[in-house]
Amino acid sequence: MRALACALALAVAVPASADAGEPGSTEVSEDLRKKLAAAWTYYEGRNMRQAIELLEAALKTPEGDRNAELHYLLGAIWWDKRNAAAAVRLWSEAEAKAAERHDWNKTDPYNARIEQRLIFVRKNFGTVKLRTAGSRSLPPQADPAPKDPILAEFVAAAKTIVAEAAKARTKVVWIALPKGTYWVGTQRLVLEAGGLDLARAPEWKLVAGVGAAKRAYDLREAGATPVGTSVAATGGDSDRYEAHLGHVALGGGGAVVPAQTGDGELSSTIHVEVGVDIPLGVPGVALAVGGSYADLPVSGCSSAQTRAGVIAGHVGPRLSKNLGGRLWLSGEIGLHLGGGFAERTASDRTRCALSRLDLDPGTVRYGAVVGAGGEAVSYAQLGWDGSSFAIGPHGDIGILVAPGQAPIYLGVAFFVRYDQVFAVTGGGTAWVRTSSGLESAEIGALSGNASMSRMQFGVRGRVKF
Repeated sequence: MRALACALALAVAVPASADAGEPGSTEVSEDLRKKLAAAWTYYEGRNMRQAIELLEAALKTPEGDRNAELHYLLGAIWWDKRNAAAAVRLWSEAEAKAAERHDWNKTDPYNARIEQRLIFVRKNFGTVKLRTAGSRSLPPQADPAPKDPILAEFVAAAKTIVAEAAKARTKVVWIALPKGTYWVGTQRLVLEAGGLDLARAPEWKLVAGVGAAKRAYDLREAGATPVGTSVAATGGDSDRYEAHLGHVALGGGGAVVPAQTGDGELSSTIHVEVGVDIPLGVPGVALAVGGSYADLPVSGCSSAQTRAGVIAGHVGPRLSKNLGGRLWLSGEIGLHLGGGFAERTASDRTRCALSRLDLDPGTVRYGAVVGAGGEAVSYAQLGWDGSSFAIGPHGDIGILVAPGQAPIYLGVAFFVRYDQVFAVTGGGTAWVRTSSGLESAEIGALSGNASMSRMQFGVRGRVKF
C-alpha cells in the first residue's frame, strides 16, 4: 500500500507537456497553458495557496472546466494537504465529465492518472458526513491507527479539518478517511472503503470536548483505554434517533387533592405536550423544550372540586440510552411554568350546592388557609374569578422504539408532575371566625395562602419524529 501511495505521489510531480488538449485535439490556449505552468511551479515550490487560487479561478472558465490536467493537479494539491474529500470530489467530477461530455479530451494522459488515483482511494477510503458540536468538537479517533504512515497522516489531518469547520461555525462537513474503526464520542464506528458518494455518506455526530468526553478522548490519544466507554460496532441507531427532534405526548392519570377537612380525594388529570429535543453535543443528552395543556382539579367551590385548564412552557434535560437495536430508554426531569383558567358550569354549581349539604354550616373543605389557627375561607370569598399562575417540576421515564423502517419512534412512559397553582384573587381583607371572635387576614392578589398543590401521576404515550 505504501509503495502504491509513493508511486502516486511521484506521478504528481511530473509537469504537463506543452500540449494537453482542446475538444477533439491535444492543444490548449496559450492563456491556460501559462496558468498550468505557473500552477505546477507553485506546486513544486510548495506554495499551495497560490496554486489553489490560480487553478480554482481557471476551473471556472469553460476551457478549464473541461481540462483533465487542471482537475488532476488541483486534486493532487488537496491530496498533499491531506484533504482527501476535496481531492476525491475533483477527480470524481473529472471522471464523470470524461464519460458524459462531448467536449472532454478523452485522450489526455491525465485521465489515466485520475483513474489510478480513484482506484487507490476507493480501495482504502470512505466518506462520512460529520455534524459538528460547536467550537470544541472532537474529531474522530482511529482505533487502531493505520499502520501505513500515509494513511495515518489523513487521520491526523482530520483534527485540522474539524477544528477549522468548528471555528467557522460550519455545522456539517464531509471528510474522506481511511477505512477502519473510529471512536466518535462514546461510540466505536466502522467505516468501510469505497463509499465516496457524498449523498450516501453515513452521518457521524461529533461531541463537544468537555467533561467525560474530553477525558476519554485524551486517554485514547495517550494510548490508554477509558473505563466504562460504550461500544457500538456499526454506530447503532444513535444518528437516526437524535435526528428526530420533535415530540408529542398524550397522558392521563390521577391527581392528589388535599383538603382542609376530611381525607381529600383522588381526582383525574389529562394532558397533552408538544416540543423539541435539542441535542447538546453529547450522545443521548438533549434539552427538551415545549409546551403543554393540562386539565387539573381545582378548588372552584368550598366543598367540591371543579376543573381548570393550565397552559405551560416546559424546559429540562432529556437523557436517552440505547438498549439495543432501535429500542431506547428515555427520561426527563424538568420545570414548567404557565397560567390557568377555570369557569364553573351549571353542573359545577349544582354539584357544589349539593355537596355543601354534607358539611356543617360554614365549613370550608377546599379553600385557602388564612387564619393562624388553620382557619379557612373559600376562594369565592377572595374574589377568585378562575385565573391562576402555576409552576412546578415534572419528570417521566419510559421506552421508545422505532417500528420497522417507520420515520418515527413510539413509546410509553410513567410520568409525575407537580403544580403549585396560585389563584389570582381580588386581594384585600379576608375575615375568619376563631374561638376569640372574628379576625382579619390580608391577602395579596397573588398569595401563597391562596394556592393549591396538585400532584399528578400516570402514563402517557409519546411520539418522537
